[in-house]
Amino acid sequence: MSGEVVNILKSGSREVGVSLNQHMLKMLLVYFNELKEWNQKFNLTSLRDDREIILDHFVDSLSVVPHLPHSGKLIDIGSGAGFPGLPIKIAKPELAVTLIEAKRKKINFLRQVILLLNLLDITVVHGRIEKLTTENECGLFDILIARAFATLEPLLKLAAPLLKQGGQLIAMKSKEGEKELVRARSLLQSLSMEVVKKVELQLPVTHKKRALFFIMKM
Repeated sequence: MSGEVVNILKSGSREVGVSLNQHMLKMLLVYFNELKEWNQKFNLTSLRDDREIILDHFVDSLSVVPHLPHSGKLIDIGSGAGFPGLPIKIAKPELAVTLIEAKRKKINFLRQVILLLNLLDITVVHGRIEKLTTENECGLFDILIARAFATLEPLLKLAAPLLKQGGQLIAMKSKEGEKELVRARSLLQSLSMEVVKKVELQLPVTHKKRALFFIMKM
């Protein structure tokens, strides 16, 4: 199956504008295999089909990569089994990445994958995002990214203190994201935040629609 997984990764990443070298593909395959193994004991993802895991988790995570800077400090909140932060780190190794996750079993999994891949300049934080705002982490991040956060308004309130001036929140949303954005207009203004870019895309094969909202702290 590994050959098929690599082919899906290659073609899927190309379709979202990402070129993966052999080393990156090898690391993503190790990550995928570890996820499958851990998933037999712990519910890290509800998906069980290999193709679905690759497309809905790995390729979806990589879809943001063409829109990221070459370097800087990125924080992924509610990282879960590492999506999108770990695939981003593999595809953009120059980024300093922080993964924040509240569940201990997922923290243990993330640390194991980081160890296996020998990744540098990546930090795993056990806890909720509110913890960072009380530990002098405010204003430190160039990018805050959230893939599975419930709704936009609470996300904006949590993101604003952690971002540098000129830093960006990247909210990875479904088709409902536009409605959430409309409801959040007054909050955006009060937080001195502004939507600077919106990218609509469709995942390969599954054709699931995604929207990426880039919201700058002014």
